[in-house]
Amino acid sequence: MVVRRPTQNSEDSDGASTLRTERLLRIFPLFRILRLAWLIGVVAVIVGSLAPAQSGVMHLIDQGGINDKVEHFTAYAVLAAFPNLRSSRCRRIGAAMALLFLLGAAMEVGQLFSPGRTCDWEDLLADSCGILAGTALVRILQRFTFNLAANGLR
Repeated sequence: MVVRRPTQNSEDSDGASTLRTERLLRIFPLFRILRLAWLIGVVAVIVGSLAPAQSGVMHLIDQGGINDKVEHFTAYAVLAAFPNLRSSRCRRIGAAMALLFLLGAAMEVGQLFSPGRTCDWEDLLADSCGILAGTALVRILQRFTFNLAANGLR
């Protein structure tokens, strides 16, 4: 009877981990995971934007103690970053930015019809700044990693 012990070689465990990751990406391609995460984020923004002021959702958001404008900036920066991770084509990026701006404007107008909520154009400004920042951050990181790869440092 031969008993085999698991190897302690880190290369073997890294290889197995890489193989598992490759199998998962074949089953769930990265672009589908990103698209699903983006859609969940859009739904969360819509629910958070249109929930009445006295709802449980708003109480949960308010417990974070984060400034309203910071919440808007961060949410839209993340939403703007996701489409940029997959596409580098300017038309798609521009369309995603326009779509997010229109979403922000629609949510602000929609708050006029939500009990206890008001339309605040400064929120739309925070949304717009977040869209620009999220897009710019991803583009800068893509350029940086491309330059590293071109110089053989990656």
